Amino acid sequence: MSQDSKELNDGQIFVFKNTARKPDSREPEYWGKMKLDGKERRISLWISESAAGNKYFQGKISEYGAEKVATAAPESDLPF
Repeated sequence: MSQDSKELNDGQIFVFKNTARKPDSREPEYWGKMKLDGKERRISLWISESAAGNKYFQGKISEYGAEKVATAAPESDLPF
């Protein structure tokens, strides 16, 4: 299934293996997207292991664009 071949419905998630991940990278092992209350969000998942040796997914949900930082000041703040 192509990553963009199907529309995401409310309450649904798509998760994909991060095939571009380099060994020992801090990047998520799996990534995806979800739609909740009509808003798309990004999903990042890592495989973790409990003290008892049980493997589980540990994850983070974030809004698209939340990681972007403004790089230019608004025009009205320019000194000239």
